[in-house]
Amino acid sequence: MNKNGQFALVIRPSSAVEKAAPGAKRIMVMMVTDTMGFAQAQGLVFTEVKNWYLTGEKYYHGRGVPQNHAEALKWYRKAAEQGHASAQNKIGLIYAIGQGVQRDVGEAVKWYRKAAEQGLAAAQYNLGKKYKSGKEFVSGQGIDLNYTEAVRWLTKAADQKNANAQYELGDLYARGKGVPKDIDVAISLYLKAAEQGYALAQDKLGDMFERGRGVSQNYEEAVKWYRKAAEQGLLDAQFNLSEMYRKGLGVPKDNVKSTEWLDKALKTDKQAVWLRQCLVDVTERSYKIKDNPFCSP
Repeated sequence: MNKNGQFALVIRPSSAVEKAAPGAKRIMVMMVTDTMGFAQAQGLVFTEVKNWYLTGEKYYHGRGVPQNHAEALKWYRKAAEQGHASAQNKIGLIYAIGQGVQRDVGEAVKWYRKAAEQGLAAAQYNLGKKYKSGKEFVSGQGIDLNYTEAVRWLTKAADQKNANAQYELGDLYARGKGVPKDIDVAISLYLKAAEQGYALAQDKLGDMFERGRGVSQNYEEAVKWYRKAAEQGLLDAQFNLSEMYRKGLGVPKDNVKSTEWLDKALKTDKQAVWLRQCLVDVTERSYKIKDNPFCSP
């Protein structure tokens, strides 16, 4: 087959086929015909498998059909059993969350691994994250904690520019889990993820610049990264940016803007913000927490 998807023996009739003896010529023509038929069949199979996966996507997301995770799983499974990596990864997600099926993290890991071994970055991240977190404390589901395996799979995904994996791998380097502790590598990975718009990495960089952890303390840089994450709706970043305005760090002190960002955080998760406020209040004792049931005035 040439670069145009054509078979050389077909488009060049005066070549080896035409010059061959009659008996050999018949065999060669049959070989070409069989090869073309096989290629066409393979193409049809691939198209059908892809369509099964896309049908699963329609039911999973409710695109043009009522959302139905059980129905989505049926179509994903048809594609996954033919080796479709994205379908395998999606089955893993369904079992990990328990959408339309009984939640089963072990089953999720099985499907993540199938897709990860085919090189799918999203599945490599999912598998690496499971190794990083280990078995769940309450349910006992999952796989044993294994930082070495976590590093292995997260590295594969991070090398494919998966931002989630870059962030998680950065955390392992920052803590020296599964790899020698290396804050420079950690920062480099956080930065790669942050530059792709990953909010958790942006907030992490903001914290590192605010506190001078592994980098020179730089409040302006901290504000820059907090703002990027806060504008994506990340609660921690919204609260952190509110605090920077309240304290006048990296920006002019501005209680109005501080309150605006605090209000946004409260709308995201009031209880979480209240708990964060208590910690600030205990450490600073610089302002009272109004209407906060978790903190005494």
